[in-house]
Amino acid sequence: INSSNNDVLDILKESMCPSVTKLDDYEIYFDVLDIIEGDFVGGYPTHASNDLASPFWGKFREVAEVQALRRVDNGSDPAIDLMPLPEIWNGYSLAAVAEAVHDEVR
Repeated sequence: INSSNNDVLDILKESMCPSVTKLDDYEIYFDVLDIIEGDFVGGYPTHASNDLASPFWGKFREVAEVQALRRVDNGSDPAIDLMPLPEIWNGYSLAAVAEAVHDEVR
């Protein structure tokens, strides 16, 4: 580890960010901040807080509701209406797709 990496490691130890991008990394081809702050991503992610009015909780509620629908295995697959699958998965249930990609990288 060179001194530059030590600096990065020190920063990462103190970081609260969910994903780390070193902005001057030679493998970064796009302006990361422009992508995050632009229309493509739509801004920084929300984070859980004690404020129940925080946008995070509404988004989390939506995820929890889709997960609950997904777990109701009655053959109707109601979660597909809320989370359509890519065309490559046409004809498969959400449960079948989840199982197909579950732990595929080892």
